[in-house]
Parts: sequence; structure tokens; C-alpha cells
Amino acid sequence: RTQSGAEGLPSVRIRAERRSIPLKTLDAHQHAAQLFNTAQSLHRSLPAANLRQAIRQFYQASVEWAHAGDLYAEALALGGKGESEIELSRYADARLTLKLALDLAGRNAYLRGWLLHLTARAFFDQWLGKQAKTYVEEEMRMGEETGDPALIALARTDLACVAFWLRDSKMGQIADQAADEAIAAGTPETLALDKHWKGWIEEYDEQDVSAMRVLNDSVADFRRAGDSRNALDAVLEVAGAVNLNGDFYSALTACSKLDSLLQNSGNQMEYGTTLICVGDQYRRLNQPRLADIYYRRADIAFARSHLPFGRMLSHGYLCEKEIQTTETANAVQDCKLMLAFARQFDDAAFLGEALYDVGLAEHKARNF
Repeated sequence: RTQSGAEGLPSVRIRAERRSIPLKTLDAHQHAAQLFNTAQSLHRSLPAANLRQAIRQFYQASVEWAHAGDLYAEALALGGKGESEIELSRYADARLTLKLALDLAGRNAYLRGWLLHLTARAFFDQWLGKQAKTYVEEEMRMGEETGDPALIALARTDLACVAFWLRDSKMGQIADQAADEAIAAGTPETLALDKHWKGWIEEYDEQDVSAMRVLNDSVADFRRAGDSRNALDAVLEVAGAVNLNGDFYSALTACSKLDSLLQNSGNQMEYGTTLICVGDQYRRLNQPRLADIYYRRADIAFARSHLPFGRMLSHGYLCEKEIQTTETANAVQDCKLMLAFARQFDDAAFLGEALYDVGLAEHKARNF
């Protein structure tokens, strides 16, 4: 345990395992470990080029460990590769990588729990929280079987996100419990992640002041944990939340500053979200032409990463903007595209909103 700067977290818990290595494979293990350690230092940095290099080195480490017959280490390296692929919005690749890692991990609860968390995250990043439920429930079982407080806290944090997407009335309570468990376990990054989801929950419950406070805490905690990429993601959440108090100029400035940073990070999901944020502020400031440009740029970013939820959002915002500006032909087209993407999700709210907008656009176009 060591000192932590995170509020309410007096110490940090570190877990280490002692493992024996056959002398005949020592050289291979050492070389693989060097590759793995170099990749570890790269995969949380901001430039996309560093992530691509990390993916190559994680993969090379996994090959070295496979030749040495070390399934645990091979799975560990593949987990790092999968996490890096998520950061670059390569979700299909990440899911395949993590499936292979889970097969290698067997019943090792600690390793398997972390890999399940990463698999759930691949769904969260695609706004597919409901589909993560099975993985998160197994992650929690791993934590409960071992009695490991850090794994339980991480699983509870993931459960809070699943509860958000299921619109569970207890989602706030789950997030609060996860925060208490993360503090008790001494895991600052889990605490930061929990605050991230708690901010979403507070926004959903229209607790705007609380949402801003929690999201700002999340940024600080990710930075203290040395996680630059998640810190940048949290900064984007704060920027988007600024408009909750009606300060659209400040929100526009904050989101615009993140444009090039997130483009260079290689995370198309976050980049698309930034462009949506900029477009929203322009729409609220009565500059529809600029809003249109940013919404369409966002749609391109989401299309590159095969993110139907993001494309539903971008066409939905275009649809609403075009209805307001009486661009009826474009409104009908974009509203129908929004509906097409909404049909891919098992969510009555998304479908209902899309159907309403299509009907309104058709009415404005006098297509009775």
C-alpha cells in the first residue's frame, strides 16, 4: 500500500503474484517481459501512433510467451492488446483478441475478471451497455468467489454502467456502493471510473450541479492514477456538461479545444462525440450551417468505427436541426436514417423518438 492523492482514498492497494519460471525458458520470458513493459508505457499515452506500437509489442510478447508455454502471461499480453484496440475504436478486433485471452485464462479469477471488465468496456464504448450484462455478472462472480475487494469494486462499477443503460432505478445506489468499495479496496482508477458513470447518472437524473462536480473529480482522479487517455475522455464529459447551465459559449470553447487532441488520439468514438458537442453548441447559438458541418463530420467518424449508436445520434441531431430550419427534404432523409439505426437497438425510447421525428419531418414536407 502507498499514499494516494485521490480524495477519500488514503492508500493504494497493489496486488502481486509470485510465479516460478523454468530456467530453460528464462531468456524468452525476459524478452517477452521487456516487450510487455514497453507496451504498457505506451498504451495509456495520447498519440494514436503509440497505441499502434503498443498493439504490435503486446502481440509480440504474447507470441514469445506462447512459445515458452506460459498461458497466463500470453493471456495477459493479449489483454493489453485488446485494451489498446478498444482505445483505437477497433472493437471487432478487440472482442476477438479478448475472447482468445479469456480462453487462455481458464479459471484464474483475477486475470479472468480483468479480461471480462475489458470485454464489457468494448460494449460500453459502443453504447451497447445492455449487451455487457452477462460479462459483468461473471466478473462479479469472480470477485465474490475470491473475496477480492478490488475485483468486486471494479465489477460493481461496471454494474453501475449496465444499470444506467437498463435505466435501473437503483443505478445511483449501485454507483455509490461501488465508490465505497473502491475506496476500501484502495483502487484509484476504479474510483475514477465509477465517478465517470456517476456523472452520467446524475445528468440523467437532471442533477446538473452534482454531475459537474463528480465529472470534474473523475478527471482529477484519472490523472492521479496516471491514465491520460481516460482523463481526456473525462475532460470531454465535463466539456459537454458545461452547457447544462446554459453557458453555450464556454461549452463551445471547451469542446473545440479537444477537437484536434481527440482526432490525434485515434479514438473515433470520442472524436465523434467531440464533434457532436461542437455541433450542439453551434445549434444552440443559432448557427445551423456550422452545426450541420460538425454533425456530418461526426457521422463520418462514427461510420469509420462501425458505431450505429453514434450514427443514430448524428442523424438525429441533423434531423432535428433541419426540421427547425425547414430543410424538409434533408430532414426526411436524415430522420429516416436515424430511424434505421434506432431499429438496431432494443430500446423503445430511441425507437419512439425516431418515429416521432420521421412523422414530424414528413408532416413539414406535406407528405401526408
